[in-house]
Formats: sequence, C-alpha cells, structure tokens
Amino acid sequence: KKMTLENCWTISITDFKKKGCFDNYRTVAATNLTNNNGLFLSVEVEIVFDEYDKHLTLTHISKMVINKTESYKINIITIPSNLGNGVVMYLICPKTGKHCRKLFSCGGKFLHREAIGLPYEQQAKKTPISYAFYLNDKQRNEPNTKNFKKYYKGEMTKRYFRILLRTSNSKSSNSSSWFE
Repeated sequence: KKMTLENCWTISITDFKKKGCFDNYRTVAATNLTNNNGLFLSVEVEIVFDEYDKHLTLTHISKMVINKTESYKINIITIPSNLGNGVVMYLICPKTGKHCRKLFSCGGKFLHREAIGLPYEQQAKKTPISYAFYLNDKQRNEPNTKNFKKYYKGEMTKRYFRILLRTSNSKSSNSSSWFE
C-alpha cells in the first residue's frame, strides 16, 4: 500500500477551535492523534493567543528517530475574512512558510502537505491516460489554426503536448501528419 497524506497524523485550526483552545490567552492541552493505520501519537500543545503573540508549541516523541522529543513553535496569523465579519486563522508551516489550516506529520514534525511530498489517496490512484487512438483531420490540423497556442511562457501547452502524443501514437497507421 502506498504512503499517502491520509495515513499521516494531522492537526488543524478547526480541531483547536472546537476544543475551545483559543478562548484563553494561554492554553495547555494534551491530545492523542490516530492515523488511518491505527497508530497513536500523543502531543502536548501549548497555545499562546493574545494581541502581541500568536503561536502554538508542539511537543511529541518523534516516530522517525527513537526516543527523540520534538518541540517546536508554529506561528499563527489572523487575516480579516473576505465576508467582512471576523478573522480567519492560519498556521504557518515551519519549513515552507505557507499559510494552511491543517498540518501533516508522518512521524517527524508537523508540516505543510507540500513539504512532506506525499500525494492524497485519490492522486496516488490516478493512472496515466492512454492516448493510443486515432485523430481525425480536424483534430490533427488544430495546431495550424489561427488562435491555437503551442507555447506559453516558453513551455509547451498541455493541449499541444496531448495532440503530439496522440499523433505520434497514430503515426504508424496514418501517414499524413502535420509535424513530419
């Protein structure tokens, strides 16, 4: 089975809000997290949330290095809501600096999903699409039309790339190709 983000432990602003952790200026809580594999992680969370300082400090045993205690600070920012009523809170990833509502850990620190580099389960299931089918004359000549863009900012467009793939797959049976 492939390792995906669903198999990681997560912490989120929503979970802390539901527990009332932002009601006081300083809150200390211990929480047990469970991932999809049934593994537990005990995390001590200290939240400082006042006018001048907004952060949470996480302390937990690292599952990556045996008997190593991880203790680190994650900043919180508040941004006015686009609806004009209240603020939206975000965690700032300690590695990438990105704003997010949820952080993931696969045994080490809690980080943004891009810093971990794992896909979601649905992304891992996707298989490459087979383009081994034949194009009609209209599709084959599409890159020669007036407003068709072959390149954007110096890179080949996805549409042009797909047409090249399809044409190269059907080239053996159809000799009239526009890129020969």
